[in-house]
Amino acid sequence: VKFYLLSQACEEGLAIGLQFVKDKIKVPDWSTDDVFPMLQLLGCIKTEKLQHAKSSVSMYELLALSAYVGALIAIK
Repeated sequence: VKFYLLSQACEEGLAIGLQFVKDKIKVPDWSTDDVFPMLQLLGCIKTEKLQHAKSSVSMYELLALSAYVGALIAIK
């Protein structure tokens, strides 16, 4: 995922990373430690790449997942 995010095709890296996070969250015994490093990587994508029309849904998914996991970490 790191290499996709650093390449010109960072949208692919975003899609792969978001799918990874969603798959981990579906497992009943997941923890924030399982997904937080990936969300940190995904948060490093340049804003202009996220604001394209084709990435807008992914941007909102990333924001929602980051807020959810961040709130869980804050509660710990």
